[in-house]
Amino acid sequence: MDHERKKRVLELLDAVGLSDRAGHKPDELSGGQRQRVAIAAALANDPEVLLCDEPTGDLDTETGEQVVRYLHMVNKEFGKTVLIVTHDPSVARQCDRIYRIQDGRIRSVQTPNAEGTGRDSAVSRVDFVRERIRELTAEMHRLDGQVMDGSISPEDFALRRTELMQRKRLFEEELHRLGL
Repeated sequence: MDHERKKRVLELLDAVGLSDRAGHKPDELSGGQRQRVAIAAALANDPEVLLCDEPTGDLDTETGEQVVRYLHMVNKEFGKTVLIVTHDPSVARQCDRIYRIQDGRIRSVQTPNAEGTGRDSAVSRVDFVRERIRELTAEMHRLDGQVMDGSISPEDFALRRTELMQRKRLFEEELHRLGL
């Protein structure tokens, strides 16, 4: 590796707090460290936008929070736009804006840090979770109507309904964790 590339690699590893792990192989790194290496690798070509698909999906809560902090640092210190796709409301709430997409359409735009600045602001985690439960329940009712009128097959209905119920259950568990 030429000197300039090695210098760049070390700078990027330092930026994500892993300069001390530069000589380690991937299987010697934790899941969170691997995610941070992925962030550094994504920055290697100095992109304007970083696309992150479920960056905390396989991580425990604490490690996930650490990865999100590094993504914030990338946004603020490197001036990069960071787009995060997530189903985790706690990750979403840490973003500047939340675009809720359903069936390929933007359903709402929320500003989680706004304090009552508009009807689309996500006032709290509880409100966000409750909204998602209401939306999933409404979607299940629409699906019930579609199977009754024959516009979808029973097989498609069963698959989609099961998926919706599982997603709703996850949000209900989140409400339970919040003490409600």
